[in-house]
Amino acid sequence: MRFGTFSPTREGRKDIRSMSLLADPLNDLGKMRYFTPELYLQINSSDDKLVERAQQRWEKAIVAYRKHVSAILTGMPSELRDLANISLHDWELTRIVRHHDTATPSGSADLPLWQSTAWIALRQGDELVVLSYVLWDKVQNVAAPKNWSFSKKRVHWLYDELDRVGGQCDRLIHRVLLSNGVTLGIPFSTCIVRRIKLQEVMPESELAELAR
Repeated sequence: MRFGTFSPTREGRKDIRSMSLLADPLNDLGKMRYFTPELYLQINSSDDKLVERAQQRWEKAIVAYRKHVSAILTGMPSELRDLANISLHDWELTRIVRHHDTATPSGSADLPLWQSTAWIALRQGDELVVLSYVLWDKVQNVAAPKNWSFSKKRVHWLYDELDRVGGQCDRLIHRVLLSNGVTLGIPFSTCIVRRIKLQEVMPESELAELAR
């Protein structure tokens, strides 16, 4: 994640229907730790004093997150570094798709008994970015705060965080704050980032093929 400017979401498209396919959170692993929805609301407040305090907290969050992500990237494959370094602030979310689950035998209660895949497509102008994940648990969908005041009709990527769960290199989580106030918690073991130049709107079948 790189750190962009603050910008409210834009009006336009209907809510993304595939959002309803995401699993409800079973715990708080999916909740933002640094760039929280509450802090984002405070930064965009009409109260100047509140904004000033929130901006100070945001700057501290940036420093803390940079230190955190630098530590978890040590020894990680280049694909994870690609995910950490890409800047997707204000890119439009066009697709979220989760594919079939695959049973995987495990001799440990700490390891998942299944594996799944998911991909997210985002667009800005004539560029498309596809994030292809191998999951170790279900994607979490954390609801927006009740006082979320920004548009929910055209969904954009705001800020994201990478984290490691339980100190295990193959159990990671990608948290994404969207412009509709929803936070996605994506538990993954690997992720591939693909950049595509678009000449025309692509059908979902072609997007899915690119995500493989």
